[in-house]
Amino acid sequence: MNICLALRSPSSNQTLTAKPVKSALRTSAATRNNGYDLQGAYAVSNNFAITGAFAHRYEKNVYDSTNTAFSYTSHNELLYHRNTTALGIGYFTPCDAKGNSFFDLYGGYALGRYEMNDNGTTAPTHYYHDCNINNYYVQPGFHFNTSGLQVGLATRVNITSYYNISTDYTAAQEQSYNIAVLRNTTFGFLEPSLTIRGWGPGAPWLRFEFQAATSIKLNNTAMYYRESYLSFGLSFDFSRVNDHGDNKKHASPAKR
Repeated sequence: MNICLALRSPSSNQTLTAKPVKSALRTSAATRNNGYDLQGAYAVSNNFAITGAFAHRYEKNVYDSTNTAFSYTSHNELLYHRNTTALGIGYFTPCDAKGNSFFDLYGGYALGRYEMNDNGTTAPTHYYHDCNINNYYVQPGFHFNTSGLQVGLATRVNITSYYNISTDYTAAQEQSYNIAVLRNTTFGFLEPSLTIRGWGPGAPWLRFEFQAATSIKLNNTAMYYRESYLSFGLSFDFSRVNDHGDNKKHASPAKR
């Protein structure tokens, strides 16, 4: 039976607020069918921000195969638990006088813990594969604002390495499942994303958030990983908590 171990799962990309200014604070919580993402960003000036994020994934792969010669069915469940914490800094600047479009550039570091359990229910086999990850990223992007809607386009470049690997797979199994490469390979991933935030006129500080992204491995080395990300959530812009509608405009970025 050909088993593929998912060795990576993408996290959400980050941006700040619709019209970022000094002291703007945004937090968001997004969910997907196999985990959640928590994010926060704070503007320390009219052009710079600090960011933080935490991502949790609980994922499962199931593999079934039938051997007609020996009349048995093999059933394997691969269970994944992944936790990642990220810290970063960012630069943003308006692209027009009204501040309806912005360019931003974020970068940072993430560390994480990946745990996988391979549970075979037919010929009972139980294996595990645990490791830590280092991830450095840079993320340029643009976002555009209209009345009640923000659209963001970003591309994140990730450099990921694995360490502290612990497993009871044999060396032959690691080679067969394409996980031996984790011990001596640094991987690059390109992740373009689309983020849409919308809010009502009565609560401009509360936004509904949708994000979709895809992950593209830049190495030629064989590796199985999650290639897509899709989430829905809420975003809170605390810099607008005292606003009561679109008739009260948010402050524009300071002129430089």
